[in-house]
Amino acid sequence: MSTTENISSIFINCMKVVNRFLLFLCCILCHHDRFFGQDYSHEALQELKQKAESCDSSGLAACEDLLTYYYRTGASPSDERRYISSMINCSQSLGDNDNLARAYNNLLYYYRYNASLDSLDVAIELLDELALVDTSIFVQSSKVAAALVKADYYYFMLDDVENGYRLYNELIKESYELQFYHIYLQAVLKIANYYSDDESYSKGIEFAKSRLAKLPDHNSPESHEFYYKTDIDAYEHALDRLQHATAVSILYDTNRDSVEVWNAYKVLQRIVKEQEQTNPYNAVISIMYILDRMTLLPIDTLLEYGNKGLRLDQTYDFQDNYIRTFHSENLIKIGKLGEAQKLLLEALEISKAQPNYYNEIADVYDNLATIALKRNQPEEARLKFDLHKVYKDSAYVRRKKNDIENVETKFALKEQEIENLRIEEEQVALSHRNKILSIMGGLIFLALMAAITFYVRMRKTAFRLAVLNEDKNKLFAILAHDLRNPIASLSNLSQKVKFLTEEGRLDELDTLAQNTDSKLRALNDNLNNILLWAITESNLVGVNPEKVSLQHEVNKINELYADAIKQKDIIIHNKLPSAEFVYTDLKVLQTILRNLINNAIKFSHSGGAIEFAVVREQAGLELRISDNGIGLHDTDKGQIESNTALRKKAQGTGIGLKISSELAAKVNLDLSLVPNPNGGTIGIIKFKTAA
Repeated sequence: MSTTENISSIFINCMKVVNRFLLFLCCILCHHDRFFGQDYSHEALQELKQKAESCDSSGLAACEDLLTYYYRTGASPSDERRYISSMINCSQSLGDNDNLARAYNNLLYYYRYNASLDSLDVAIELLDELALVDTSIFVQSSKVAAALVKADYYYFMLDDVENGYRLYNELIKESYELQFYHIYLQAVLKIANYYSDDESYSKGIEFAKSRLAKLPDHNSPESHEFYYKTDIDAYEHALDRLQHATAVSILYDTNRDSVEVWNAYKVLQRIVKEQEQTNPYNAVISIMYILDRMTLLPIDTLLEYGNKGLRLDQTYDFQDNYIRTFHSENLIKIGKLGEAQKLLLEALEISKAQPNYYNEIADVYDNLATIALKRNQPEEARLKFDLHKVYKDSAYVRRKKNDIENVETKFALKEQEIENLRIEEEQVALSHRNKILSIMGGLIFLALMAAITFYVRMRKTAFRLAVLNEDKNKLFAILAHDLRNPIASLSNLSQKVKFLTEEGRLDELDTLAQNTDSKLRALNDNLNNILLWAITESNLVGVNPEKVSLQHEVNKINELYADAIKQKDIIIHNKLPSAEFVYTDLKVLQTILRNLINNAIKFSHSGGAIEFAVVREQAGLELRISDNGIGLHDTDKGQIESNTALRKKAQGTGIGLKISSELAAKVNLDLSLVPNPNGGTIGIIKFKTAA
C-alpha cells in the first residue's frame, strides 16, 4: 500500500470517528430529557403525538420518542402497542427497513415486559424474515441483538439461568464471528454479571479479561471492518460498563492483591469522572462501590454520597434498592433509626418486585434486625433475622442449582481421547468377562431349575403324605366310632346265651338272636363301607360305566334287606319302568343305593312306605327314593343339601352317606337329600346321561 493510500485511509477513519462523536453530542443536546429521564410536558407530548400521525421520517422519529417515553415511565401499554403498530405500518409503506427493524425491536421489548416467550419468538421471527431480504448492517445487527433480549427473558423473567447462560454464550460466538463487537461486549457483560451475582468474582474477572483480549484494536487505522460493522457509541458504552463491572468484581474479590485492587479503584474513579455529566446515576453508584470497600472513610463522607444518590434517585425515579440499603446502613451508625427503617422498607418493596433478588432482600432484613436490636425489641429482631437466613439460603440454593459448571464443557479433547482409549480396553476385557459370566450364568440357571424342580416335587410329596395321614386319622376315628358300640354289645354274647338257656327263657333267646343278627349285618355293612371308602380315598377305584337297569338293581337291594322290610312291615312301591337304563359305574351305584335304601328302612316308621320313581328332565334323569319316616331335622327342612353339606351331615351319623357322596362325585352323579312334603325324606340321584 502506498503512502498516499495510508494517509487517505487514516483521514477517512478520523472523519468517521469525528462524525460519530458529533452525532452522539447532538443526540445528547437534542434529547437531554430522554437521557436523564425527565418527563415531557403535556404540550410536548401532544406535539409528539401529532407528529406521530404523519407517515414520514418525522412521524417515525416521533413514534420512536413516544415509545422511549412509554418504555421509561411504564405508562399506557395500549398506547405503546399502538405506536409500535403505527411505526411498523409506516416503515413498510415507505420501504424503510432500518426503521422497520427499529419497530420490530420495540415490539420485541414490548413483548419482553408485557407478554410471553411465544410472543417474543414472533417478534424475533419478524426480524429474521427482514434480515433475509435486507443484508444491511443495521438490520443484521438488529437481528443478532434480538437474541440478547431472548436470553434476558430466560434469565430474568423465567428464572431459567441455564438456558439464559447458554443463549448468552451462543450470542458471544455469533456476534464475534459477524464482527458486531458492540453486541459481543453486551453479551460478555451479561456473563460477567452472572458470575458476580453468583459471587464467583475470580471466574467473572478472568472471563471478562479473556474476552476483552480477543477484541481487535479499534484505534488502528486499518480497522475498517470494525468501524463499518460496529456501533461505536454502543461499543464504548458497553466497554465502560464491562470495565466498571470488572473493577467492582476486583474490589469484592478477597483474593486480589493490593495492586490490582488499586488499579480497580482508578478505573472506577475514571469512569466516575467521565459519567458525572452524562450519567450521574452510574457515577454515584460507582462511588458507592468504592466507599463500600473503604471502611475507614469518615461517616460524613458516606452520608454525603448517600444523600446525593437518593436525590438522583428521586429526580430520575430509578427505584434503586442498593442506594437505599447503603444509606440506611450509615444512618443506623449515627442512630437515625426511623429514617433508616423507612429507606429499608422502600428497598424491600423494590427488591421483592424483582426476580431473584434474594441476596438484596436478605441484606434488608439483616439491617431491619439490627434496628430492632437497637430498639430493644429482641422478638422482632429474631423474626427479621430468621427472614434474613431464609432469603440467604434461597440465594445459595439458586446459585448451586444453576452453577455454571452444569453447562460448561467438562472435559477437554485430550481427556476425551484418553477416555475413549480406556473404554476400548475395557470393552475387550469386558467381552472376555461376559463369555465367562454367560457360561457361569447358564450353569447357575440349570442348577437353579433343578433345585426348583426338586423343591416342587418334595412339596407335592409332602402334601400327598399329609393328605394320606389325614385320611388315616379319619379312618381310625370312624373305626373307633362306628365299630366300637356293635363290637362292645357282642362282647358278652356267649354269657347272655348261656344264662338264658339255663333259665329256660327261650323267647328272649330268640329275640337276642334276632338282635345279634341285625347287629352283625350292620357291622358287616360298616366294614364293607369302610373298605370301599379306603379304596376310594386311595384312588384305586376306577370308573367303568356300563348299561345298568335301575329296576333290576333296586329289586336286588330290596331282596338284601327283605328281613328288615318285613320286620318293620314296610310297603315298597317300585314305580321304576323295566326298560329304564342308565350309563354309570355299577359298583358305585350299588353302594349308593344300598346306603339310601338302608337309611330309608332305618328311619321309616313301622307300617310305613318307601317309593321308587323316575323323573325325566332336560338335563338327564332323576331316581327318587321317598320314605315317610322321621325326616330331616327342622333346620334342614326346605333346603336342598349340597354334597359338601351332605358330607358334614354324614360325619355325625355314620360314613355311609359320606362315602356315597364322594363316590357319586367321582362318577359324575349328583346326590342330595330333600324333605318329603308328605313327611319323611327323599333321596335323589341325578344321572347326566340315560341309556
